Amino acid sequence: MKKLFTIAFLTIGMIVNAQNRESFNFSVSIDPNASVKEKSINIMSEIEYYRNWFYIKGTMQFLPALKGGYIDYGGVGGLNIIINKVEETRVFAGVRLGVIRRGGNPYPMAGIEAGINKFLSEKMFVGAKFTVDKREDFKYWGGDPINRFSGYLTIGMKLN
Repeated sequence: MKKLFTIAFLTIGMIVNAQNRESFNFSVSIDPNASVKEKSINIMSEIEYYRNWFYIKGTMQFLPALKGGYIDYGGVGGLNIIINKVEETRVFAGVRLGVIRRGGNPYPMAGIEAGINKFLSEKMFVGAKFTVDKREDFKYWGGDPINRFSGYLTIGMKLN
């Protein structure tokens, strides 16, 4: 009987612990530094799936003021940790791969990201993240690839 109660409590504990650890999210981020520097909004939208220890997401970033236009499409995969299960706080880090469209031409992009999201309610969250990307879109002007450091403020919501 003791074994039955032990197994039951362990099973219930695993089920309860697994809840709220899987989510589909939509978020919008803004890079304040680039937005001020270019005098135009630098905005990113993301659709994301995360579960327990990993996450994947698709991204699209748009900065219309740059010469030749700027839009990038990317994918990110990485690891995350839920710090506080009651008031969910999530820390994440991952690898970014994508394509930049500049002047109608595609250029590769690869990098890393790290950030934190804090849920304000069951559905809404805010966050901050930092990225470092090796970008080759400077070839548009005949320049060399660069490493670009960016910081974003995020607002988002759970879709499920």
